[in-house]
Amino acid sequence: MNTVIGKIKLLTIINENKGNHRAIFLKAIDGYRKEAINILERMINRLENGKTVDQYINLPLPVDHTREYDRVIKMIKLDTRNEITLVEEEFAQYVMDDWTWKRGWVGTVSNYTAIAE
Repeated sequence: MNTVIGKIKLLTIINENKGNHRAIFLKAIDGYRKEAINILERMINRLENGKTVDQYINLPLPVDHTREYDRVIKMIKLDTRNEITLVEEEFAQYVMDDWTWKRGWVGTVSNYTAIAE
């Protein structure tokens, strides 16, 4: 099924989704850094006390998908029509903010912040 949506309304929705994504990413990357510092400080403490440490740190790194939003925004801005026709997958991504990467991304950022949806 296809949906027709006004260009300005679609841009407003995507820009809001992008802003939410970026805010969550920034909180998550801050949480990631804090967790990495905590782990490294514990490792240093163990080493200073003559103990051994694992040399591997397993912290999933949050990924910023802002460029994907920017690409879609640019495509829509360059489109000469006032209304844009979206197929179901595009509607899910652009309007519902349900991208193919979204579930995995939420799983990663939720390790560092509670605001991920």
